[in-house]
Amino acid sequence: MASGDHGSIAGMIGRLFEAGTTAGLGDGALLERFLARGDDSAFEAILRRHGPMVLGVCRRILDDPDEVADAFQATFLVLVKKARSIRDREALATWLHGVARRVAVRARVDSRRRLARERSGAEGLIVDPESKAPRADRLELQELRSAIDGELERLPARYRGPVILCDLEGWTHEQAAAQLGCPVGTVKSRLSRGREQLRARLVRRGLAPSAALIAATLAADSAQAVPVELANLTLAAASRIAGGGAVSAGASSAGAARLTKGVLRSMLMIKLQLASAVLAAAAIATTGVRALVGPASPPSGPKNPVAAARPQVAPAPAARPDAPPAERGVVRSQLSNGLKIVLRPIKGSPNTAMVVVYAIGGDHDPQGLSGLGHTIEHVYLTSAAGDRKARTTEELSRGNSGGANGQTGDRYTVFSARFPLEDLDRELADAAARMAGPRVTEDDLERERPRLIQEVQNMFDNFAALAAMNNARELVRPSPAGGRHGGRPEQLRAIGLRDIQARLNHYYKPRNATIALAGDFDPPTVLKAIARHFDAIPSGEAVPAPQNPGTPRFFVPVRPRTGKADEAQGEPTACLAYPAPAPDSPQYPAFLILIMRLWAAGDRLGGSGVTGSPVYFTPLDDGAVVAISASLKGGETPVRAFARIEKFVADTIEPKLEHGEAAAVKEQLSMILGLGEVPDELLGRNPYGVAFSLVRRDQIGLDPARLARAIDAVTDADLHRVAAEVFAPTRHAGALAGAFDDGR
Repeated sequence: MASGDHGSIAGMIGRLFEAGTTAGLGDGALLERFLARGDDSAFEAILRRHGPMVLGVCRRILDDPDEVADAFQATFLVLVKKARSIRDREALATWLHGVARRVAVRARVDSRRRLARERSGAEGLIVDPESKAPRADRLELQELRSAIDGELERLPARYRGPVILCDLEGWTHEQAAAQLGCPVGTVKSRLSRGREQLRARLVRRGLAPSAALIAATLAADSAQAVPVELANLTLAAASRIAGGGAVSAGASSAGAARLTKGVLRSMLMIKLQLASAVLAAAAIATTGVRALVGPASPPSGPKNPVAAARPQVAPAPAARPDAPPAERGVVRSQLSNGLKIVLRPIKGSPNTAMVVVYAIGGDHDPQGLSGLGHTIEHVYLTSAAGDRKARTTEELSRGNSGGANGQTGDRYTVFSARFPLEDLDRELADAAARMAGPRVTEDDLERERPRLIQEVQNMFDNFAALAAMNNARELVRPSPAGGRHGGRPEQLRAIGLRDIQARLNHYYKPRNATIALAGDFDPPTVLKAIARHFDAIPSGEAVPAPQNPGTPRFFVPVRPRTGKADEAQGEPTACLAYPAPAPDSPQYPAFLILIMRLWAAGDRLGGSGVTGSPVYFTPLDDGAVVAISASLKGGETPVRAFARIEKFVADTIEPKLEHGEAAAVKEQLSMILGLGEVPDELLGRNPYGVAFSLVRRDQIGLDPARLARAIDAVTDADLHRVAAEVFAPTRHAGALAGAFDDGR
């Protein structure tokens, strides 16, 4: 973006002429001009169009005018940094609303923490409670203003868009219809439905606003013009950052810079937390079955033969050296059959997530049956169980109101579902029926076998980005017993029904399982429901010890590892993979700091990689490997592509420990690794991630408090040592996929 003098007379006259060229453009066209040409006037038009709405969001959530200004500025600076990743550019208003709310909530949390610290340091200070107490007649309006954006963001997109455009931005029905690309009548009906749903959500929170009061509140906040000085400061900061400048206090206010960096890091972490779900939903990147959200009128759950029996919920076991650490809000218990229970109530969460995680995975596959765990994952979800008939993955998708998921890792298997709280008993009944034993038949196996083989072919052959990454992963962490991650096609064909039934009957049972739920529920009620459904299931046998992976093969081939890889779809891709240190390793704290640097700098490599980032590392899903991918540029040879990735790694991990870097790492990994407090408002956006993280941290023996202290203690010497030991050029393997020029 070209910088300009926004405060001068010449700048104002220039903008008058520019307005004629941008005023009629839609959001998508304005963003395209900004991205393609660095057009200052296009970005200014976006700010002029959506600034009042963004300012209204910030004012509803924040009280301090300086904090409002910082949050406003940070919202548009996040837009500068993330503009290329916005998929639906015509829905920019909805995107900006979500970012503005995220920024403002973060600013509010930071403000409260600062206030708490100040109060704790002023022991002798006496404050007159009447001086700050709000009047009773203002309480409801203040609470409404604070809650309204959170509930608006939870509306379905088809209703949220019209409400934001018409009620927050003041657009006419005709203008909104043109922007959304639908008939005026559709906009009117969706707007009416959206307003009513928003009101109903607020009523459930104990508020009772009329539709007129909601509309008036939104309109009043969004009708206030953006102060000229604030607009000019924001535009100037955006120009400098778009021109290559860093997000710093030099380009914006210190508060805005801090908020921008924090929200950008949190957006990256949310993307990484959801990466495995995105991959498996496409059925190409993980060894799993995932079903997307679909409407449902599902059959009733299976009848429990001991429904009338008295629940047998064992108290949480006494603390022991290997017990998981206590965490705020987490309830733990265990049934007499060994089933472990982890509950995390999240106030205000719109959905409930349930995960059932077994301590068995791909490393447990017997010799010659690589992919047995992967196969069991498929038939576990799709076979008949209880009162439910066998189903295809498509039927599973349509029959689950919030989505279903299965994934096989190296040493775990997870099955999960997300649903409204009123569906809890039905989902528990289905999960219990499958743990008791799905009725797997030859038809089930033959239905899923072609899909399994297709998945592993996609992973290792058919898609360039996946083939490069998975082949590189297999080099630095070879699957044990001559197997392969997800299974080898010839061995998948050899797996029989008896193999599956024996494993299910012995090991996919309570003593090897943990059930975790996260959502807005009452823990004692949920504990009783779990006991009612699961307590009578036999314990099962202990899982045999997993086989250890093979010896890493560190080398960089200049040809694809498989003959089909040069036919892979997508841009030709090079990938370097490095073994990651274990969570209990002394290297791990410094390693996490270097990983955060690589994530943050990933855009420099170009291309989106497998998970939306060129740097693949998922601490709890697949924490054994770091894989860094790059699409080959026009005419670039494989040798040069690998050299480019090596240089990226070396340049990124070289700097010394920066001030505040350890604190930032803990903050951004707090949801995944439990390294700090996360407000329920943020946890509620991803209850699946909350439940899954709690179980996986227990499984791998990660102590969040100890790890947080170790991160604080990291020194420059630790970083340099890990850079030399973990990311050494002699300790990686490379793989290529796609059509490329093999010349030098």
